[in-house]
Amino acid sequence: MQQVSAEFDLYWNSPSAYPASLIVGIAPPGAAQALEQKFIEVRTDPASIAYLDAVRSTQLVQSLLEGRLPMEWAAARVVRDDPAKTLDSNGSRDVLLLSDLLPAIGQPKASFDLVSPYFVPRDAGTAALLQAARRGVRVRVLTNSLAATDVGAVHAGYIKRRCELLRGGVHLYEMEPTGSKDAGDERALGSSSSIQLHAKTFALDEARIFVGSFNFDQRSAHLNTEMGLVIESPSLAQQLSSAFEREVPKLAYEVRLTADGHCAEWVDRANDGEVRYEADPGTSMARRAWIDFLSILPIEWLL
Repeated sequence: MQQVSAEFDLYWNSPSAYPASLIVGIAPPGAAQALEQKFIEVRTDPASIAYLDAVRSTQLVQSLLEGRLPMEWAAARVVRDDPAKTLDSNGSRDVLLLSDLLPAIGQPKASFDLVSPYFVPRDAGTAALLQAARRGVRVRVLTNSLAATDVGAVHAGYIKRRCELLRGGVHLYEMEPTGSKDAGDERALGSSSSIQLHAKTFALDEARIFVGSFNFDQRSAHLNTEMGLVIESPSLAQQLSSAFEREVPKLAYEVRLTADGHCAEWVDRANDGEVRYEADPGTSMARRAWIDFLSILPIEWLL
């Protein structure tokens, strides 16, 4: 807790932090009453009531409220970007979360499981994943499909690396836009019937796991300020590995090379058997053409 508190103070006192009053201004008369009325309307809205009922009925919330939620005690280390990152113009690496994260998490020796809503590995990231796969490391990646993503431009930065990763032995999965076809605990990965993948985590060798705000993309690496925990917990890391074995195939398309070695096909393991697609499922030709066009533009460093 002392480490987290110190990181909060670092951001609070940084030159990039401004008083909210400079941005939002002074509230007009009656603003508090209007806000309270809005709260009442939201709380009594049928959609809000249905949502709260659904949340309360989940096994996770029930276990938490009843004091039955099992706890996992483990050593954890906070890693974060320095707020000076937002003002740096010299390309300094000592202000980047990656400078702390890579030594803390180490190099994978047997397995590397990654979940990232936005996945833009660029040259360096692609090379690192392929190198790990060549060393015999099992590399698995779960990201959003084109139909599920809310930022098509980011997906364009991913698709230009997709075939190279597949041919190099990396296992790719893309989240379906409608979530799991079966009821259960699959939504722990961050999906639902109406939203995209949001979880940001990765695990090495079923021994250590990172959980935080960091996406495997350029904005997280060089533009945004991010924070997370490196947790020394085989139990948690093995749960992510198990999710790739059991839940991910129900939630996501497996992307793989076709039998003749061409790239790529999408495999949907539906309840009544496998369904295969020759193009991004659930998308129009026009959307795919637009994303293909974006993928050839020199904008990858912004994604």
